[in-house]
Amino acid sequence: MCRRSTLRDGGLARIAVLDVDYHHGNGTQTCFYERSDVFTASIHGDPRTEYPFFLGHADERGHAAGEGFNLNLPLPRGTGFEVW
Repeated sequence: MCRRSTLRDGGLARIAVLDVDYHHGNGTQTCFYERSDVFTASIHGDPRTEYPFFLGHADERGHAAGEGFNLNLPLPRGTGFEVW
């Protein structure tokens, strides 16, 4: 279940969530995908070859009011630490 943003409720006007992890932050993306008040970005393994396979593609940029507020940066298999 997605909840309201505590930071937004506390008065912050701009919020960004950065998920740097091998797996895509699919729960975070889902919660904020249609919102323009929280920008989400995820650096993760390419979902064409890595779990969760169904979300995290570079063309997923948000929907409706959230269009342009979601950024996925999938990295190909074998990407070294220096690129991460």
